[in-house]
Amino acid sequence: MNSRPDQTRVFYQAGSIGVCLFSWLRIYLASFINASLLVSLRRTPATSAAPILGALALVLYCWYSGPAIATALSADPVAGTGIRVLGLLLVGNWFQRALRNLPHIPGDDQPIPISALTSN
Repeated sequence: MNSRPDQTRVFYQAGSIGVCLFSWLRIYLASFINASLLVSLRRTPATSAAPILGALALVLYCWYSGPAIATALSADPVAGTGIRVLGLLLVGNWFQRALRNLPHIPGDDQPIPISALTSN
């Protein structure tokens, strides 16, 4: 018996899985770098950055998965829009409550001048 075609198929599948994982890794790495730059350049404290980034991640998830969830449940396409709206409302409520509970830092409401961000 020749098991060569099976080995070729296994190697092909392993290669395609590796390419898929690498492409997702690039997306995660780019997201991490963008979030890190945004937080460091704006000098946002971690207590403010965590709710902002968490809310953004949850909104993106609800926005893109809403129609897929409705399709998987064999519901109307309107249900996908309902999932999107419900997700936005829940995240908005959570985000508003999370920011209200943050401690106030004196002088934190002053904008950072552009000259402070540029080096001479």
